[in-house]
Amino acid sequence: MIVSYKEKFKQKIIDGIKKHTLRTKSKRLYKPGGLLHMSTGVRTKNQNMFQRSECKSVQQVEMHLLSQINQLIIIVDGVILHDKTVIEFIKNDGFDFREDFIEWFFSDSKVWEGECIHWTKLKYGF
Repeated sequence: MIVSYKEKFKQKIIDGIKKHTLRTKSKRLYKPGGLLHMSTGVRTKNQNMFQRSECKSVQQVEMHLLSQINQLIIIVDGVILHDKTVIEFIKNDGFDFREDFIEWFFSDSKVWEGECIHWTKLKYGF
């Protein structure tokens, strides 16, 4: 399955800094054992498949931004992540700063739901 990325995430994936990707639920079904074709420039003449990885696991994610108290709540497979793990989660998704992560996922809404697609053995909530 082709997984599209902005150019800014490419090197972080190659270097192993970005360990998962977050995707809204869609008809595309990510499943453990499936092949992920990490690519930039998808559907353009500049499409570049820069890495292939096996999908190791898929976790359900719900995130809430409580803007009045500037709190980010992340729930993975029904488990609320502690503050230290929230910071890890943000970094493992390729963001250097919490504010950038919030801007990326919460520009239109204060709630985000989707899936965390892993290509490493890393899992959250356990």
